[in-house]
Amino acid sequence: MVPGDDALVGEVIALLDSYPPRAQRRLRWLFFATEYLPLVSGYRRRFRGLRPEQQIAFLDGCKTPLKRLVVQYLKQQVYSTYISQPSTEAIVGYTGRCLI
Repeated sequence: MVPGDDALVGEVIALLDSYPPRAQRRLRWLFFATEYLPLVSGYRRRFRGLRPEQQIAFLDGCKTPLKRLVVQYLKQQVYSTYISQPSTEAIVGYTGRCLI
């Protein structure tokens, strides 16, 4: 079974808690920026207040270098946590072996 949203959020939080304080502050800034960027991008609500289709449209519309950097880095953190879960590795058949 692939981890659900709640399990994935817990894993991401646990990973972030293991980072040094300086890295944690930088990641908090990225979450803060993602939460408030919609307000300076023409939306009337913060990210969590947007409807799911608006959230997707906002993320897809992040074309400026700063917005793209913020969103892509957070996406990378969540994706790497997701893909490293043993249940996900089992589903995709990852064995840790180099195939090259």
